[in-house]
Amino acid sequence: MNPRAVLSYFYAYIVPDVTIGSSHISLFMALYQLWSENDWQTPVLVKRKEVMQRSKIGSSATYHKSLRQLVQVGCIHYEPCSNPALKSKVYFVTGNVC
Repeated sequence: MNPRAVLSYFYAYIVPDVTIGSSHISLFMALYQLWSENDWQTPVLVKRKEVMQRSKIGSSATYHKSLRQLVQVGCIHYEPCSNPALKSKVYFVTGNVC
């Protein structure tokens, strides 16, 4: 998947969408940066605490709401992991909605 295409699709989608706010953008960019640091390999393995720190989101409720909405609009696919010792998986999506 082309990283530039992912970013282009995301920004093309969020410009007209009034429901996407700064927490969504910050969260998406934190995930995108983790993807970059992972040499663009998918899935991106994430821990909530690390992503919250990177995105400057202080509330777990805001984090989960923003994450859920990014999934709902089709910008990412998220596979949660209920085991705290393991990481959840994030996939970036292009070509559908985002």
